[in-house]
This record gives sequence, C-alpha cells and structure tokens, in this order.
Amino acid sequence: MTLHTLAAARTLRRWFDLEIKIRFAGGSVAQMRMLFGTEWHYAEQGPGNLGERLGRAFDDAFKAGCKQVVAIGTDCPQLTPDLIRSAFYALREKDLVLGPARDGGYYLIGLRAPHLVFDAIPWGTDRVLAQTLKRAHELRLDVQQMIDLDDVDRPQDLPVWERVRANLD
Repeated sequence: MTLHTLAAARTLRRWFDLEIKIRFAGGSVAQMRMLFGTEWHYAEQGPGNLGERLGRAFDDAFKAGCKQVVAIGTDCPQLTPDLIRSAFYALREKDLVLGPARDGGYYLIGLRAPHLVFDAIPWGTDRVLAQTLKRAHELRLDVQQMIDLDDVDRPQDLPVWERVRANLD
C-alpha cells in the first residue's frame, strides 16, 4: 500500500510543484531510501500520539514556508491523485479539509495555516472525525469534507486493498 500511495504522490508531483515529505516511525532515513527510493524527502515522525506527530509535521511544513499542507496515510488504497488535488484546491477557500474514513477517522487532512485541531482528539477511536469537526467548529474554521472512503486498519479490512489491487492488474 505504501508503494501504491507513493505512485499517487508521484503523479501529483507531475501536476504541481510540490514538496513531498515521507514522515515515518521506526527505521532510519537510510532504510527508507533503500525501500522507497532517493527521490523523496524523509523525516522521522518523532514521539507522541498521532495528534502530536501530525501537529509536528504541519508545524514543520508551515515553518518551512508552505502555504497549504495535506497529510495522508498509506492505509487508504482508494485515495487517488485527483482526490489529493481536490484537497489542495479546496484549501484555496477553506481552512481545513478532511477526507472521512468510514470507520470514524480520516484518510486525509489539510490545512492552510497552523491551527490546534489535533488537541483533545481520542486517537485510534471511531470518534476521531467527529471530535476533529467539533474542534474545528470551536476554532471557527471553515471546513470542507471530501468523499467517505475505507481505510485498512485491521486484517478484516484487507478486502478493500485486494479490490483495489485487482483493478490495478
């Protein structure tokens, strides 16, 4: 699924002048380069829960001068370059873009400025999306939701990946 996601990112990079950074947990930059190639920028996610790691990734990107930042995982095989492009387009007018996962989380999150949307979220639960939307409302952010997709979190979710793979062949 990581290679599938990187193929989508490669397509997106052909369409836009983007910096793509792979944030990873476990392993080293050298191992990531060996597995996925030298064309990407790599950085360790660092410690903490998912919200802390996402917050750090967004903060780093905005400090580096990015005007729009979109984070995706590698666990949503239905995610396409067109959907990611749509998120960037939505960020021209919206503060926050969310790609809802059918399990109550999200497969994509985009921001056009730093915000504290990752605070007080029950990570790893079916309330992540709802709590993020509540937090966005509290912060008075203008939100765009994308289409609902399935992600692959557990072995019983693997048929989602198998259906996508079957259509690739």
